[in-house]
Amino acid sequence: MSALAASLRKFAKDNDYDLALVLEAARYLEEGRDRWMVPPVDIGTWIREPGYRLSAREHEAARKASRQLERNEGAPAQIGGLYPEVMASLEEICDGEHNELVCTGGIGSGKTTIALEVLLYVLYRLLCLKAPQREFGLDPASEIEIVFQSVTLLKAKGVGYDRFKTMVERSPWFQEFAPRDPKVTSMLLFPNHRIIVKPVASHLTGAMGENVIGGIIDETEFQQVVKESTRAAEVGGVYDQAASNYNQMTNRISSRFGTHGMLCLVSSANRTGGLIERRAQASNDNPRIYVFRKTAFEVKPWQYFKEKGKNGKTWFEVFVGDKGRVPFIVGNRGRQPSPEDRKAGLVVKLPNELRTFFENDIQAALRDHAGVSTDAIHPFIIEKDKVAACFGKTDSIFPVQEIDLQADKLTILPDLIQSPEKRRFVHVDLAVTQDCAGFAVGFCEGFERVQRGPGEFETMPKVVIDGALRVKPPPGGEIDFSRVREVIYTLVQLGMNVQYVTCDKFQSVDFLQQVKNKDRERYRVGTQSMDESTWAYDVTKQALYDGRVRLPIHDVAQDEFIQLERDISNPKKPKVDHKPTGSKDVSDAIAGVVAGLSRRIEVWVDYGISPGEVPASLQRPARDGKDKDDEREAT
Repeated sequence: MSALAASLRKFAKDNDYDLALVLEAARYLEEGRDRWMVPPVDIGTWIREPGYRLSAREHEAARKASRQLERNEGAPAQIGGLYPEVMASLEEICDGEHNELVCTGGIGSGKTTIALEVLLYVLYRLLCLKAPQREFGLDPASEIEIVFQSVTLLKAKGVGYDRFKTMVERSPWFQEFAPRDPKVTSMLLFPNHRIIVKPVASHLTGAMGENVIGGIIDETEFQQVVKESTRAAEVGGVYDQAASNYNQMTNRISSRFGTHGMLCLVSSANRTGGLIERRAQASNDNPRIYVFRKTAFEVKPWQYFKEKGKNGKTWFEVFVGDKGRVPFIVGNRGRQPSPEDRKAGLVVKLPNELRTFFENDIQAALRDHAGVSTDAIHPFIIEKDKVAACFGKTDSIFPVQEIDLQADKLTILPDLIQSPEKRRFVHVDLAVTQDCAGFAVGFCEGFERVQRGPGEFETMPKVVIDGALRVKPPPGGEIDFSRVREVIYTLVQLGMNVQYVTCDKFQSVDFLQQVKNKDRERYRVGTQSMDESTWAYDVTKQALYDGRVRLPIHDVAQDEFIQLERDISNPKKPKVDHKPTGSKDVSDAIAGVVAGLSRRIEVWVDYGISPGEVPASLQRPARDGKDKDDEREAT
């Protein structure tokens, strides 16, 4: 070793190098000989040079195809069959500074492709090691796993794993230095290193081993989210399958491999607040998370921006919408975004080739082609701006929007009670265990003629919501419904003419019986279900669109209305539901009041309007025997 040291000193002196750096480099090379079976190359070399990812023949075929595309369509040269935009991202992801990849955006943007290429490179570097288990301080007899997880095992295999398997089998490097065991067909097994790559269904996290170094969680936005689940961390809580799987996998990676693993999340951003969106937002504070959010026209621009519109441009703009406003194509019907909207990034520029998709279904097109998440997959409320305009049109008799009636005393503001003599309608959305209840009270302030078409008018009621509450259960407990009934009785004591009280079906018999027994002459009680059909919500939505509902400011209720979804899983019996992680307690209560008042004949008579003028849209459709009690007349 002294002879080597002398040689190094002479080398440093002759070349004017720092001796300390030369000795450090020598130590690194010595350690590398013991660490690596084959020294790994960087991701650029892995993809650009033949003999690694592709054979020389496949590289030449990819080069010829790239030239043909360049001549025919003006496309830039591809790199190993990959588009330049994808290649640039790969080099950034695999720079050693990232251990989580979030792949989202529009269809055809290469989300799955880039995740597969990243994991192939992770596997390659792992197999370059002489003893991967020793490298990370694991039991030499243990196995290290890379996992492909999707909604079902069939999808896990079909979408990602089978493609990955083909990529491994076509790679000359794997064939020469780390061949897999051909006898094992259910997974990729590399026996010399005890490395496994396998597909797993989302609900079978137990099938994963403890030593998971990386993987793909595919279609995160399509995995189960269940309220009141026994699998939730808290009793009555929400079980988010994608988040649960993510947490389990990241815990296994970090506990054994630190920052050396790589977890890839792949999915379209179907809804705001999903796992993909949450992890993308987390990247703002965590530099180890890389977000690949592209569209097809960003990755392959030469295929787009060729078709000219009437204005002579090859592109058009879309305002993507926000909490209170619907998306729209800029310029349609003269609609324009504000300068503030543009600064906030709420306007996207799109090629004319996609315009038809946006004209047919702007919500779906935003998700599929612009890679923009929306509030609901099948939104029930489209005109969000019209709904938002109805809030803040009156003052609430309640100074709070939500309350725990066991812990706090509810204050009611009698000076804000309008026209107390008017018939009041109360609807209560009762709660299941550990859930919130919804409460709303309102009255009809008159009627107006609404134009539905050329020469076509309908006489429709105008409704005022006096107040709405989200009633929270006490920590670890349930709501005491007697306290909810006391709110009704107190309103009567303050002079409010409460006549109608309805509930949804859950636990409604006892609640309504107690109200009826309180004053049989005053209260007419009954049930209204917001879940058995869409009728009550259809009536309420039209009233909101018409501007015939005046609501106090209520952030929870406004969010609930805007995020409602149309559940068409049973086409014969569609219903209105909330997002998996959302709620509709207060919106149910408000819809119960609006729909309930709209169909009370005596309310129409109060204003001198004949029952014969009640529009067909407000007449409850005929029901079969299965739901004959739904929306039962208050008696």
